[in-house]
Amino acid sequence: MESSSKDYYAILGVAPSADLKEIKRRYRELALRYHPDVNPTPEAARKITEINEAYDVLSDPERRSRYDTERLFMATRLQHSTPTSPKSRTTSSQKPSAPTSQPKVDFNGFGRVVQEETPSRPRQAPFASQTTTASRSARAEKFLHEAQLAFYTRRYAEAERLCRQAIALNVTLSPAHELLGDLLARRGDKENAIAAYSYAVQFNPNNYQAQAKLERLTIKERSQRARPHVTLSQSHKVSLWEALYGMEREIFLAIIAAAAAFALACVFALLYLFPGERLVADISFNLIFALIFGGFLSGLLLSLYGRLHPLSQCAQIYVSRHKKLPIAALLAFLALLWIGLSLLVYLLGATWQWVRFRKRLSRSLLMVYGCAFLLSVLFWLIYRPSGSSGGASSLTLLSAGNFLLPTLLAGWKIGDRLRLYGRISGV
Repeated sequence: MESSSKDYYAILGVAPSADLKEIKRRYRELALRYHPDVNPTPEAARKITEINEAYDVLSDPERRSRYDTERLFMATRLQHSTPTSPKSRTTSSQKPSAPTSQPKVDFNGFGRVVQEETPSRPRQAPFASQTTTASRSARAEKFLHEAQLAFYTRRYAEAERLCRQAIALNVTLSPAHELLGDLLARRGDKENAIAAYSYAVQFNPNNYQAQAKLERLTIKERSQRARPHVTLSQSHKVSLWEALYGMEREIFLAIIAAAAAFALACVFALLYLFPGERLVADISFNLIFALIFGGFLSGLLLSLYGRLHPLSQCAQIYVSRHKKLPIAALLAFLALLWIGLSLLVYLLGATWQWVRFRKRLSRSLLMVYGCAFLLSVLFWLIYRPSGSSGGASSLTLLSAGNFLLPTLLAGWKIGDRLRLYGRISGV
């Protein structure tokens, strides 16, 4: 529930009937005036926190509507409250009555909700509050780590949800505000992205990466005189490469993905044109070469744009509640014998960990198995062994996955290194 005790309209200096355009204009003016780089006083730091809080509520139509409803309700309640007469005050002072517990009344935007009285909790010791704060900070760091992982694997809705949970637990977590700004900027919400980056810079003035992103977003604002911009600290000049830091790796990964897709198409075309001489049954050296490179390129593409979790977090089985056993090498080795055996071993291990520890199987790993089976069918349809009037035999279909799954896992691992190196630790 939004805090109705604060007058957000008065904080921003606008009328309750002000539209969103006027609120944004006023927010920019105040952000320029009270930004820590411009006004480093403690009063300015407190003021910019109130300004950001007011702008977060009033710029969101749903939150503003809920806040207006609560504000109107509080004003109506104060207006209809009647003061006690002097006579009744005298009488009550002569004969004090036992205090009666009145139920608390809350307002959720749709009607009055009566809350039951709860007995007051005993006062906690100082070390208990410190433990609670440390626990909240640890949980916030965990949510931030998961949000970063979801962001870099292109699960943006999940990343935003986890990021907001981290901020709710620790509002001073600067990287969480920066990541939220990245998510908002990606979907085109420029105003809220600027506010998120401002929070990140406010809580950590040495976060030069957030300053660079804020600088990049406000470049267009500087060209318009009517729109003030946020002045950054002169102790660290933002270079062009820092301003484009968030785009460099994405452009590089896009180039890698385009090259991999082109190479995969060439593999299919070359296999169709040059099937090669048969070595064993219908299998030729050209087919083995195409399966190896096709599987590797497909794994790389899935890792970059298939929204897969990191391989190190998927190819593992819980042997105890807090101990995991990596099985990627085991699954690859079993796939060389037969891909069905590898899948069976993983399903048995995943079923055991679900029954024992309630740990789910990996959807990313199942997606890779599914990709291996689909590629097996595709290669079987394309491959035409030389000296054969018909197509490939069923042996080709059954043995194609033996070469595809290990190379798919290898491409997945290389893709993780490309997209997560230097961003997420321990993957």
